[in-house]
Amino acid sequence: GADIPDPALFVKNLGLGEAAERGVGTGENQLPDMGQFKANVGSSGFSIFFPPNNVIQAGKVNITTKQSGADGVYENSLIVSLAYAYKGFHLVIPVAHDVGGEGQLENAWLGVSAETDSARFQVYASCRTANTVIPVTWLAIGVAN
Repeated sequence: GADIPDPALFVKNLGLGEAAERGVGTGENQLPDMGQFKANVGSSGFSIFFPPNNVIQAGKVNITTKQSGADGVYENSLIVSLAYAYKGFHLVIPVAHDVGGEGQLENAWLGVSAETDSARFQVYASCRTANTVIPVTWLAIGVAN
């Protein structure tokens, strides 16, 4: 206030650091506005939004292999919808979990097709047994639209 002859000296004497003089927001040299950080947790995954537009999303899906296969390998795929769409480059990593049984050779991989876009991706899984449920965990990192 106006009744303080030297406000800078007053702040210094209070022992307040540099943060006392910074604004709150998502810009450079601002204190983070914690309201801009968002987390969504659901039964099949989560998403964490970091300002300005960085998003980490993860989840788990179950893919059931088809009844018929080729060369003893059975596969299937599904499209996963993301809570936040990405713009430009983003990274998605799928990991297949062990379904048990020797020599199953579980695999998970991504496919890019006409059905996928920055808000969805297609994930494939395969193993050596028909009608087998393969749990696939995925992690996506990028900049949101």
